Amino acid sequence: MNRPLKGLLVLLLISVLLAGLCACGGSALDAEAFADEAIRARLTGEAGEEYAKLAGMKKENLASAYEQVLKDEADAFAGYFDIDLTLCSEQTRQRIVELYRKLLPLGKYEVGGSTRSGDSYLVSVTVTPMDIVRQVREKDWQQFQMDWVGDYASLYEMEPAELEEKWAGQILDLFEARLDSVDYLEPETISIQIVQQEGAYRISETDVRRIDTLLIKY
Repeated sequence: MNRPLKGLLVLLLISVLLAGLCACGGSALDAEAFADEAIRARLTGEAGEEYAKLAGMKKENLASAYEQVLKDEADAFAGYFDIDLTLCSEQTRQRIVELYRKLLPLGKYEVGGSTRSGDSYLVSVTVTPMDIVRQVREKDWQQFQMDWVGDYASLYEMEPAELEEKWAGQILDLFEARLDSVDYLEPETISIQIVQQEGAYRISETDVRRIDTLLIKY
């Protein structure tokens, strides 16, 4: 009687172990491919259906998500250059958005290896930052400031909204003139975390901001 009982206990133990593996492990994510598509979607608004499924999004929603990325970048640009968008026209805001629509696809990155911890993954990403802000700062900014101060008499007569439009417009002129000469700085490697939330995978918000900060260095 002992042998059948012992065999039954062994089978029960195996079934418990298998259940534990299924609950804790789940199917493995190709974290490197996911990270690559996630960053590409952020830079271009384009990604495959498999990525959209894993990210818990409908593929048609990727376009609207990308437009939001561009708007967020426009706000960051305005904040850095002290542009008050509440005083600017919608055309000026859209002009900044279009600047980033051209800039972001120029972003350079390379996905490296990954490690897994439960349902989270750490992925190595090497970002090669664009130098367009440095170009403007080093090659154009001094002359821009001199011209701005030199035009003080006419600037003094302007209404706040008109003044803000002029300030934003001239800064955008500098950047648009540099679009064809974008170069790159030294690459930097970081680790980003892919997390699973409510059945969908995404790069952590902190790491999204780190990637954005590196792609176009202010």
